Amino acid sequence: MGKLFTGIADVTDDKEVLEFKNFIFKHPFLTIAAKKLEDVIKFSLAGQIIYLVGPSGVGKTTLIDKAASELISELMPTLMADPGQVPLLRVEAPAPIRGRFDWTLFFRQALINLEEPHVDKKIDYGVNTIFRSPEGKLEISPETSGDHFLVALGNAIKFRKVQGVIIDEAERMAKAGPGMNMNDSLEIVRVFPDTFQTVTILVGTYDLLYISTNSKLSRRSRVIIFPRYRAEIKSQRVIYSEILKRFEYKLGQLFSKPPDLLSIEPYLYLYSMGCVGILKPWLYEAFRQAKNEKAETLTIKHLDAVRKSAQQISSLLEEAKKGEAHVKKSESKQVRDALAIRLGLSKGILEIKPNSQEDKDVKEEINAKKKKPKRWPGERNPKRDRTGKQEPGPR
Repeated sequence: MGKLFTGIADVTDDKEVLEFKNFIFKHPFLTIAAKKLEDVIKFSLAGQIIYLVGPSGVGKTTLIDKAASELISELMPTLMADPGQVPLLRVEAPAPIRGRFDWTLFFRQALINLEEPHVDKKIDYGVNTIFRSPEGKLEISPETSGDHFLVALGNAIKFRKVQGVIIDEAERMAKAGPGMNMNDSLEIVRVFPDTFQTVTILVGTYDLLYISTNSKLSRRSRVIIFPRYRAEIKSQRVIYSEILKRFEYKLGQLFSKPPDLLSIEPYLYLYSMGCVGILKPWLYEAFRQAKNEKAETLTIKHLDAVRKSAQQISSLLEEAKKGEAHVKKSESKQVRDALAIRLGLSKGILEIKPNSQEDKDVKEEINAKKKKPKRWPGERNPKRDRTGKQEPGPR
């Protein structure tokens, strides 16, 4: 069978540490964003660009893993019949070198990720600078141009029947390459839909929002926000506490004495800023340290030894706040009214209640979990049963 998708590293921890490392559960923001992403991959028209954005550390990698796993499970019968198919191509945009994004490294890695040595039929890349050696090894000539890379990657995607191209850390692509400016970089992103003929999903921080508003890219694009849990919003603070309970319960199964995470909830929030993608790795590293010490439980001492510094969290929070303000402003009444006037409509034509869409989504997710199961026809309602001593009725 093909690679399906790439990006999950192997682990070599002992059994209990590995169990906690692989422990993933659904929480509202993860569930909502994953459902949107799955629907996008399955139902969007070929050629669309999707921006999946959120603060650093919110858990975007876990989100991608979850959505990919769900899609692969649904496609498993097809994948068994066609082992050369790769439903999702996942590639991480390389870090800029000297402040510039290297497109050659990006295209090279994408082509490598679509390789499958055990499939009989090999990819015809359609260019003479990218080929396979007599030994079957992928060869890429140093003279390969950007156009050749695009053609080769487009042919490889078509051959592997890729349904979605997921580019992680995509905000790095806004950095111009050698001899280029930012508009040149955006021009390359703009040709992705026509070249790939599939859904392209750009995953990154709120910096991606500045790319998404580019007039040449916005025509065939949409944005999915994956936010953090914010302490100033009561409902979200409650959910964060529920998340701590889940971790507390799991850790209690792995220690002789359960830890008390709820008693230090403000401390845990302070150094995770409401991001489960920061909280989980932090708990994992502290758990490993506690196990190495053969401690009976996880304590604040273990957590304090491996947490991020206050300065690191402050920098991440500043970035997150800036992005959250951008999202709020982009859907503000002032922006909507200005748009309405420019279109020749009346101000206030779309009055929206002040509750944010993410709050509405969370409430719907929570209410769905609280719904009581329906009784089968003829099944008694236990609330109507009378209690206590009953007088016998007339015969």
